[in-house]
Amino acid sequence: MEEIHNYPFDPVIKFKQQGRSFSYKIIKEDASNLFHKHYTLQKGTKMSGIYLFGLQLKILDKTRDRKQCAHVLKQVNQCSNTTLTRRATSIGKQLLIEFNEKVPKFYNVEEIPVLENIRYSVKNRIFDIHYGDEDKIKEKQKIESVVRALDEGNISRNPYRCLCAIESHLPREGVVSKKRQRINEEMAQLIPISIVDINA
Repeated sequence: MEEIHNYPFDPVIKFKQQGRSFSYKIIKEDASNLFHKHYTLQKGTKMSGIYLFGLQLKILDKTRDRKQCAHVLKQVNQCSNTTLTRRATSIGKQLLIEFNEKVPKFYNVEEIPVLENIRYSVKNRIFDIHYGDEDKIKEKQKIESVVRALDEGNISRNPYRCLCAIESHLPREGVVSKKRQRINEEMAQLIPISIVDINA
């Protein structure tokens, strides 16, 4: 293929080959670089020349717009319990870090404040974050006291669930139920009850 031109005096460049010829006219020198510079300044981002000359500008714009949109989190009523627990744990860890960083500014070095728990609510859903190990003996006594109160007050499962919804510090219904079963099993071993069929 033969190239015929008188550039820069003549903007037309011709290519000749046996049986056919091609020509193109240079409208403006360095147009692609000027366009690239103008486009990237307008968007405030860098762009690969490959994409520019591949004429994929619309795709790039869509991608950029997608990236600029903030990631929208699901609302609480649309999340699973696992997601809500993960969020609460992340918030709890972050608050603990900030608490430990700010404590030295407000308290004497010999005084060591301890963050025990945080409580917050989102759309009437209450989240309690507890820090540190709870005293196992006290927790056991608390559950036993609840079982006793439920038995003496003849409070069934559903009313207790309503109480737990109001007061989140009460032991969960499942924990109380397991404790009640364990107490019943222990009592059955200590005081065996024999059932006699008088009709037999």
